[in-house]
This record gives sequence, structure tokens and C-alpha cells, in this order.
Amino acid sequence: MSKRIYFVRHGESEGNTGIFIQTAETPLTEKGVEQAKIIANRISNLEFDLLVASTYHRAIQTAEFISKATKKPFITSDLLVERLRPSEQFNTLQNSLESQKSQEQYLAAFVLGEKYKDGESYYEITNRARAALEFLEKLPEEKIVVVSHGMFLRVLCAVLLLKKHLNPQNCLEIMSTLKTKNTGITVIEKDQNNDWRLVCWNDHAHFAEY
Repeated sequence: MSKRIYFVRHGESEGNTGIFIQTAETPLTEKGVEQAKIIANRISNLEFDLLVASTYHRAIQTAEFISKATKKPFITSDLLVERLRPSEQFNTLQNSLESQKSQEQYLAAFVLGEKYKDGESYYEITNRARAALEFLEKLPEEKIVVVSHGMFLRVLCAVLLLKKHLNPQNCLEIMSTLKTKNTGITVIEKDQNNDWRLVCWNDHAHFAEY
């Protein structure tokens, strides 16, 4: 049987509300908790062998609901954490002049393949995405559920889709173009040639009546 991975974006966090830039410790909102319960119920209908989560608090909270619903413990990996912004942005208002200027400078460096302060560069995050795929591929389990983050999942898909053609410019374009709903499911699997294929992007049909 081929390897199949179900990536789940965590539930809505306080930083997703558009007010401030979040950190690793930012928790789920009340809505995010409800979303986590809904996705946990959906995942409980899937057959899978292992649950893995990012080490960030909002991902662990989401994984805990899935773990409870499926009665499967989970492991964590810091390879799956969100794109690392410059720390000068943390806990600042998203619409403040300071955070906007910092983000502009960060993105300007990103598209050139350069590093801006302690923010994660194009080469750092794409190499981490490749390392995450390698880590998941080497796990003995064939069907894995992974709780991760919106921007990181976009980069991971850019790595999968563009392969050797990926560069800072088209990576940033994919990061800016693809949209992710909280607790949407993205599915990848190995084909007969042992290559990764994107099967589904950010499916959130479980919110049809939410």
C-alpha cells in the first residue's frame, strides 16, 4: 500500500483573528476549539496509523482533540512548525507601521533568497519542508495524520509541486495565492513511481453546516 498523509491545519487561534502576530504559545480561540472538535470527529472516521503534531501550542491543542476522539496518542516534531517570522514582529499589532515595515523587509529579503534578521529565509523553510517530508516518509506507518500550519503547508506543497523548478519568487507567489481554512485537510500520497502527489488541498467540507 502506498504512503498517505493527511495534513490538518490547526483550529482558529487568537493570532488568526487578524489583530496581532502570534507566537508558538498562542492558543486556540473558542471558535478554534469547536473547529478542533469537528475535525476530530471527521478524522475519527478515517483509518490511520499515527498522529503527528507541530510543537506549537495551537497545533498540540488540535491534536489533543483528535487523539481523544480516535483514542490514538500523538508524537510531535518541530519540523512541522509554522514559518518563522522575525521575532521583532511577535505580539505586535498586524496593522501597526512597525510590523508592516518589518514584514515588507522580510519579504523583500525572502524573494531574493536572503535572510532578514532571525526570520526564516526561503532556503531555510524549503529545506525544512523537505526534511519534514523525509521524516514522514521514513516513519514505518503507512497512513499518517499530521497537524501543522497554514503557511508551512503552502511551502510544503510548493516543494512538492515545483520540485527542481522552485525558486524564491514562485515560492512566494504560491504562499500568497493558496488559501487555507482552519482545520482544512490536505492529502498527499506516493504513486506507483514512488513520487509524492497532491491528492486534495484544504478540504473543509466538514464545515458545510457550521
